[in-house]
Amino acid sequence: MLLNCIAEVRKAQGMSLRELARKLDMAPAILCRIEKGQRPVKDRQLLAIATVLGVTPPTLLLDVPLPCVCAKPRKRGVHV
Repeated sequence: MLLNCIAEVRKAQGMSLRELARKLDMAPAILCRIEKGQRPVKDRQLLAIATVLGVTPPTLLLDVPLPCVCAKPRKRGVHV
C-alpha cells in the first residue's frame, strides 16, 4: 500500500494522527483515509505532510519505509 510510510514516520516521531491533522489543518478522518490508502492524496497535501514530518515527499511514497527515516534512532555502543 502506498503512503503507508506516513503513519510509520508519524508514529516514529511520537505524533498522534490528531496532532498531525491539526498541524495540517485537515480533518483527522481525511488523514486517516490517506494513511490507509483509501483516499488519493493531492500533491500539495503530500508536500504539506512531508514538510510537517520533516521528510521529502518521495520518502512517503515508498512501499517499505526506510529504516533511517521511520525507525527510532539506536544508541551506538563502543565496539572494540
